[in-house]
Amino acid sequence: MKNFAWIATWKITRRCNLYCVYCDHKSMLPAIYPEKIDYQKALGNIRKYSPKILNISGGEPSLVESLPDILLEIKKQWNPFIRIVHNGTNPEKLLPCIPNMDRLVISLDGPDPINKSNRGISAETIFKKLKEVIPEFINHSIGIFFNCVLTTANLKYMRQLAQEAKDLSPAITVSFTPVMPPDGELSIIQDEKVFNEFLSTYNELKQEGFRVMHVFDGIKQHADFKQFNCYNQYFNIRISPEGQVLSCAMNTALSSGQYHYYFRKLLAKNGIEKAVNRIKKKIKQNLFCSMDFSCTTICACENWLDLIFLGIQSNCIPFYARGLHGRMTESDYTTSEAFIQEYINPNFNKAILKKIIDAAGETY
Repeated sequence: MKNFAWIATWKITRRCNLYCVYCDHKSMLPAIYPEKIDYQKALGNIRKYSPKILNISGGEPSLVESLPDILLEIKKQWNPFIRIVHNGTNPEKLLPCIPNMDRLVISLDGPDPINKSNRGISAETIFKKLKEVIPEFINHSIGIFFNCVLTTANLKYMRQLAQEAKDLSPAITVSFTPVMPPDGELSIIQDEKVFNEFLSTYNELKQEGFRVMHVFDGIKQHADFKQFNCYNQYFNIRISPEGQVLSCAMNTALSSGQYHYYFRKLLAKNGIEKAVNRIKKKIKQNLFCSMDFSCTTICACENWLDLIFLGIQSNCIPFYARGLHGRMTESDYTTSEAFIQEYINPNFNKAILKKIIDAAGETY
């Protein structure tokens, strides 16, 4: 079974100019590192899948000098909905990208001293930089989102962050994301009282007209964070800077570069156990044509699709489904419906998916 590849996340560079506490620093490079990547070759590999939504992350994408030209080429070839994830250090460098991007997601965990502690740059500095460029993005209908990784340490700053975002521009949406792992000491999910405090503040902000969303529903649906089913892995691919296509579902073609990638993963924590699980999954795919949705590494990546497939409502779905609007063919709806009904949810109906995507396109 091939990957539907509706969504792709391209780690376009390993270079970064910050040192965030959440990142895997072993896989990152300094901002000044002379990285040599054949982006035309990478685009050729990505084009084979032509994802409808393309998330461009890093590292820090604004460090890629040829980014405007890369985006132009992508839009010319198949016109996906492009989301750029940015750390707030150089928003002015993204201005040339405006004609060929659809959404800007800025990582911001709260007012100072929280963001300075978590990401190495003060929130005040980010706001000053954004104040100069935000009008240009908004004038071109670029969606602006602040992505806040919510923890027990910054929970009390939710309202302040939402207010500062609104003061900067009422068009900015603040997205609250769970910290990983969700059963760690910083997570607000483990303590019901703390989580209810979050929901109370969130609902108040919504009622008061703040543009906020959260992506906790996709995590909260799981009773076990160590072993669970992840359905979006058959609709979602990851791409290395060089264009090597990876999938948790193990249903993309392997290249020599990917073998090197998996070898490095063996040396990571629980690497051998995870490798064995991946090999089993690959065998099931190739020899028995069996779908294996199992996963042991929980994340918040595109689990809004799981919610749609399972018929679970969530506040976050319209914000994400916007990227599929105008990019789904009747064949996409029909083939995905057959797959989802057979392997995920027999009650799924493509008319529901179409309604969700159409509504998101009109509103978000």
